[in-house]
Amino acid sequence: MKRTYVLVSLMLAGFHTPASFDSNATDGGGNRMYFDGSPRHKGYDCTVCHTGAEHVITATLDGAPAGGYTPGQTYALTATLGGEHLGGGTANNQNGFVAEVVDDAGAIAGTFAQPNDAKTALVDDNHVVTGEGEGVKSWTFAWTAPVAGTGALTLYLGMVDGNGAGIAGTPTTDPGGDDVATLRLRLCEGSSGCADRAVAAPVDSKAAGCSAAGGGGFGTFGLVVLVVAAMVARKGSRALRRRKVPKETPSPLLLMLLAGCFDPTLPGDCPDHVCGVDTTMTDGGASCAENWVCTTWAAPTGSDQATRTCTDKNSVGTTTCKPAETATLPALDLEMYKCEIHPIFQRGCGQLACHGNETDHEFRIYTRGRWRNNQIVNRTGTCIPQTGTVNLQTAGSGTVMCEGWLPHTAEEWKKNFDSSRSFMLGVTTPADSLLVREPTTGGLPHAQVKLFTPGDADYQTIVSWLGGATYGSTCITGKN
Repeated sequence: MKRTYVLVSLMLAGFHTPASFDSNATDGGGNRMYFDGSPRHKGYDCTVCHTGAEHVITATLDGAPAGGYTPGQTYALTATLGGEHLGGGTANNQNGFVAEVVDDAGAIAGTFAQPNDAKTALVDDNHVVTGEGEGVKSWTFAWTAPVAGTGALTLYLGMVDGNGAGIAGTPTTDPGGDDVATLRLRLCEGSSGCADRAVAAPVDSKAAGCSAAGGGGFGTFGLVVLVVAAMVARKGSRALRRRKVPKETPSPLLLMLLAGCFDPTLPGDCPDHVCGVDTTMTDGGASCAENWVCTTWAAPTGSDQATRTCTDKNSVGTTTCKPAETATLPALDLEMYKCEIHPIFQRGCGQLACHGNETDHEFRIYTRGRWRNNQIVNRTGTCIPQTGTVNLQTAGSGTVMCEGWLPHTAEEWKKNFDSSRSFMLGVTTPADSLLVREPTTGGLPHAQVKLFTPGDADYQTIVSWLGGATYGSTCITGKN
């Protein structure tokens, strides 16, 4: 017996061509991260790139096993995009999807196969299936279930209705305005059924919990539920702390969530909502009604003297709690940043909707194929038109083609470096820097995305650099 599953649109996106999922982040690719919401990829779905969707399409999966999968059996599946309403009349009406199946430990389960069909492709050693095509709305493929004893599984699928960048004359694409949908399907072994995938227990730490003044704690599960509720309450609002999309306003529910469950332990913990004298207060607390939000630090070429702009979102009219807008950045090693630190951020943080925009971000990085700097560069000679100059941010953001693939400019390297090293301002111990505290397990609110733990290699590399370690030679950045 087989069943058809339909899920109305949530917030997802697709990446570019299927092969680019496997490409290195330094090439503007997915770095073997498939952005389908799977825990194997830290829960990322491709909302980190596609923004401004209307969220009205549906993702349908036909042929999935009903009542439990049979170990070793192959299932013929069809993924269908319903309600396509974008891309008509444009020169590049590209639609697409991506899917994978994992077990409850987050490991790949089973393998995919494809028919002789140019519309679908297999990546990640046949563990992930993707598809795209001009005006295509349906893709067929096969999935072979794993061996007996694997247990309960979850299929994650995302689908994109491309809007062709809204351009009729020239084939092009961009990540803005595409409509998107996600589907998550529970697959139980056998016919006895199974519980939904367990949610990790809340982290019991001062930084991750709630102060007495802030009210009761939501915990990890409650945080996820409220984030989803906030997204549903205000379609398109994704202004999570340090994950803001330009020109969007957080919903009241999301603001309540983020303000009510954060107990800062150091003054540096609250650069986006100044703590005032009482470092346990949050936004709008009695110690300070001002609510200052600052851009990232930036210094001129060859200088450590940086500036930023801070704005009081509450428009109180006073500056009692206004943060400093000038500072001397720590003299850290640029070469080590280029070769060892930036690659970590590029593959895990440099998405358009994470730290890839200019709006209210103290941490912001430019990455190939994702977000580029606002500067004029020469055209690549491989795009239309082929000659002249173009704004790198306008032409290169959100694309792994043409200007999006250009190596980082010197100005981009400098801005990335300054933004990253600024997180040693006000702290003396690298482990206290928000650059490693926020995205670490047991750390501060980071949309529940934990990129590493204190003992892993990425964490140790960043801490070492923040502590003054040097590369010892000139970094050869290659394609970056």
